[in-house]
Amino acid sequence: MRAHRLPVVALTAAAVYGVSRLAASATPKSMAFDVYNYYVPNLVYAVARLHDGGTGLLWNRFGNCGQPFFGISSTGILYPANAAFLFLSPGHALEAVMAFDFAVAGIGAFFLCRELGCGRAASLCGALAFQFGNATIDLMTWGPQMGGPYVWLPASMLFTERLVRAPRWRDAVALGATLALALLPGFPQAVLFNYQLIALRVAWALVTRESARPVVGSAAVAGGLVLAPLFAAVALFPGVEQARLSVRNGPLSLEEMNQAVSLSLDFLRKQVSGRWEIFNPILLVPWVLAFPALLRPARARATLFYLCAGLVYADLALGMDGALFPWYRTLPLGAIFREPARFVWMPAFCLTVLAGLGADALLWPQPRAAGVVLRMALAGVGLWLFLLLSPLGAPEKILIGAIAGGTIAAAIGWQRVGAGAVVLAVFVDVVVLPHAPFRRLLADPDVLGTHADLFATLRGRMSPQDRVYVVPDDRSAALGQKTPALFGVPSLHDYEPQPSRRYAEFFVRMRGGRPMQSLNDFYYPLAYGAPGFNRGMLALAGVRYVVTDATPVNVSGIVPPADHPVARDATARAYEIGERTPRAVWVPGIAVVPNSQLLLERLAQRPADAARRPLVEAAPRSGFVGHDLVAAPGEVTFERDDPEHVRLRVRAPARGFVLVSDQESPGWHATVDGSPAEIVRANYLFRVVEVPAGESVVEFRYAPGSVPVGAAVSLFAIGGVGAALYRARRAPRRAIEPAARAA
Repeated sequence: MRAHRLPVVALTAAAVYGVSRLAASATPKSMAFDVYNYYVPNLVYAVARLHDGGTGLLWNRFGNCGQPFFGISSTGILYPANAAFLFLSPGHALEAVMAFDFAVAGIGAFFLCRELGCGRAASLCGALAFQFGNATIDLMTWGPQMGGPYVWLPASMLFTERLVRAPRWRDAVALGATLALALLPGFPQAVLFNYQLIALRVAWALVTRESARPVVGSAAVAGGLVLAPLFAAVALFPGVEQARLSVRNGPLSLEEMNQAVSLSLDFLRKQVSGRWEIFNPILLVPWVLAFPALLRPARARATLFYLCAGLVYADLALGMDGALFPWYRTLPLGAIFREPARFVWMPAFCLTVLAGLGADALLWPQPRAAGVVLRMALAGVGLWLFLLLSPLGAPEKILIGAIAGGTIAAAIGWQRVGAGAVVLAVFVDVVVLPHAPFRRLLADPDVLGTHADLFATLRGRMSPQDRVYVVPDDRSAALGQKTPALFGVPSLHDYEPQPSRRYAEFFVRMRGGRPMQSLNDFYYPLAYGAPGFNRGMLALAGVRYVVTDATPVNVSGIVPPADHPVARDATARAYEIGERTPRAVWVPGIAVVPNSQLLLERLAQRPADAARRPLVEAAPRSGFVGHDLVAAPGEVTFERDDPEHVRLRVRAPARGFVLVSDQESPGWHATVDGSPAEIVRANYLFRVVEVPAGESVVEFRYAPGSVPVGAAVSLFAIGGVGAALYRARRAPRRAIEPAARAA
């Protein structure tokens, strides 16, 4: 390990330098949408909740009429690197997380290449090619919650390679720990690809008889694959529970998969010509280096595997135009993710491994001139194929010259000179030359706090009975869907890619005036203030204020022209919409509509009726559904309004119900005057509880069982495996000590 200290330090330094390059290319307007509209706000919210003693970590009452926070896996709050948000400003914490992930990517790829038999210089080439390759940059600038799982791919393949050749259970544990870390950021698609690649690698080793102990090796890999979800159960169990109810809880149609985003020759040519990183596996120097990889016979099996795996995933990236994707989407989990072009992340990884192997072949001592010519000829084939896609710039021509010069220098015995030239060519190509990725960071992340004063004014006007609805400004990160949560203001909607299916259907029906036909209706609305916007449903959700930018577009369905702002700043306005249903209200009765879709349609057609007599899909177990309207109104006041604990004091003129316009979700429990009470889902999304006549106290507590069960499984798995490894390590020592005493 000491011999590898310098490369590890160099790759860590490269990670820091690379992040500084990304920061230097930042602009006033970010194109990294998910970073500032999802990732950073979620971590800022989590830190604020920790400062409040942890309340709100399980349930976020500020967005989507309340929704799980910890249970939505893509929040990623348990990923170790995200601890940076506890100590640094959001902008610096983002850079620290990115630097950590880039370092993990490079160091993992370095040791993977070493495991495959590459020299240190060649391993550095492969490491740099992955560390700042197109796929890694694409995912990290899309959002660290997406890049985090991907950067652990080389480390997981490192332990898989070890288990294939010489299985040891400690490597199986290391594989499980690595995959568990990949699960924690919460983006499962990259982890699914990782599992697939590991399974293919084991199958390849069995078919090619690469392993001396195939049964033990396969069992050890399987053990690592099983250990990963057990180690990460504390996050995975709540995540699976929420995913089961989410808008992404089933196979997607081709339309929902967004089949238009798939690879093609024309698309690839445009990406390479523009030197864009999105869905583009090709970088000049790694691409050229990959072609001589087959010249190392000792590693031919592994080389052929990464070549074939890259070709398989490249075909899958073609979507329905490829040979494999129509078959793939019939497999279990084959139709749960979007955009077939994302398969290109795997050829990008395989190419970096081949680049390391190819660099090793180029730098291997070869006294015969024919060998040098053959190496350079294969590299020339790669260059020729690249030129079919795009011409070279002047700096790139110099890099090709450096590779040729380095190959010749290594062949005549100047190993260090040759290695330095090739490593430098890779570094310049993947780190120095790409100045401006497609997704730019914000030059000033503090722009997220632009409207702090406006929301402070709203907080002063609002009671626990009120919510806001933000019409986001797509031209700036200053006013986003998560902005209310940043300032502690409850809102109807925020940016969450995996909300509950019921919430998505309610929101689409309210916003667009028509039923939700596909996932795209939720993800890609034509306009937030579409002509069919249903103000009655908006009011039904307890919304009192609407916030827009200073020049709102298409909000006539939300804010009447006669309304005047109740708060404003330089670039945003807040309007009061007038009549609305309070968040918690007493009602004399409920109406049963057994069909959920019919209920939603009736809700949209007559929301005022649903406010007076909420619609439920089944009567309560008591059989009581209320009575005719009574003249005397009830009164509901909030005595406590914490995220996971709400206490209401109810004064009811007769036996009836309390309607609370908060999302109903597994884990919520209710009591009335201390006795357990049934929660019935009302108005498609919300909660209703039966209450007696007179004064009563209704309490709601959120305590999902999946969280403690997941935590217990993780503790048991980590503790059990740790104890087993400790005993295994101590056993030889205990056997030696008696013999030493006898001697």
